[in-house]
Parts: sequence; structure tokens; C-alpha cells
Amino acid sequence: MSRNTRVSACVAALLLQVNVLLAAYAGAGLLVAARLWWDPSLAAVTRAVWPREHAASSALLPALAAALLLLAHAAAAAPSRRHLLHLHLWGTLAVLVLGGAWLGWLAARLRAWAGSPAAAPARDAAAAADHLQPLLDLLAKYLPVTDTLQDVIKVREQITMGDRRQRC
Repeated sequence: MSRNTRVSACVAALLLQVNVLLAAYAGAGLLVAARLWWDPSLAAVTRAVWPREHAASSALLPALAAALLLLAHAAAAAPSRRHLLHLHLWGTLAVLVLGGAWLGWLAARLRAWAGSPAAAPARDAAAAADHLQPLLDLLAKYLPVTDTLQDVIKVREQITMGDRRQRC
């Protein structure tokens, strides 16, 4: 077996693994896009509070995921053809750059919203959760429903603690 044949076999095996990862990321992107459209707990809130961001994310996320799937299939179709490998490389880089720009824009918009007066009800609700804990502890003796509310409060506290650690 010549050196060139071994290198080609290694590149083909590596490309197969990259394609599997791209397909997994594309599937995750499609899953999140579906949640943005049909999950009432996420879709209703994002449409009401951040309509522009919701519309952009609902259009861009499935498009980026579909592009990743198409790139993975194009490269898997003929891994020995050089122009398809270049298409795969540059297409994947374009998807990554566009996705990074979109996430940066989304993070900046949400950070601006968090500091605005429009976010005051959300901040008040988060502060009220500290006062709800003793009441939930009392009600937990009689109603099992409060366990779900306590889990939500614990998750919120973990997120808040993570934000505080990042600021320090």
C-alpha cells in the first residue's frame, strides 16, 4: 500500500467523523428551531418579549442547520473529489462565521434588553422567588405540585450564581 493511498484512507475516515459531527450539530439546530416554533413555553415567551430576535432566529437557525446537513452529504458523496472538499471546507467556515455573527448579535440584543426598563417585570419576578421559597416549603407538605416550582427556582439560582461568577 502506497503512502498516498494510506493518506487518502485516513482523510476519508476523518471526513466521515467530521460529517457525523456536522449531522449531529445540524440535528441539534433543527431541534432548537422546532422548539422556537412549536414549544409553547419557549415560543410564546420569545415571540412576545423579543419579536425581532425570535423572527431572525426562527429563520436563520433552520437555514444554518440545513446548510450543515447539505455540506455533510456533499462531502460524503465523493470524498475523493477535490472541489467537493473545498466546497465542504469553505461552506462550513461560512456557516460557522454566520452562526457566530448571529449569536453575537443575539447576545448583544438580549444584554441590552436585560438592562432596559422593559426587563423590570422579569427582574421583579426573579426577586420574588426568594420570598416564595418558605411558602413553597410549607405547601410541599400538602401538595406535590410545588416540587416542580422548587426545581425551577433552583435552576434559576444556579444560572444566577453562574452569572455572578462570570462577573467576578
